[in-house]
Amino acid sequence: MIGEIGLKHLEFVPEIVPVLMLVLEDLVPAVARQAITCGISLFRATLEKLAIQVFFYKKIGLFNQLGIS
Repeated sequence: MIGEIGLKHLEFVPEIVPVLMLVLEDLVPAVARQAITCGISLFRATLEKLAIQVFFYKKIGLFNQLGIS
């Protein structure tokens, strides 16, 4: 459930990650495994969003305007 919320609302990732880090310490392997899976999905979605933003900014030349190459 946390992963679904995070994937739909990436702005909550900074609040979700610490919770996932705590769940990693759970003694039940299935719980820790689910936290890892959720974390991987959130990382992938965040990286994908970042890559799209960089591509868009390069396409419109915003980096050049800011002095970033």
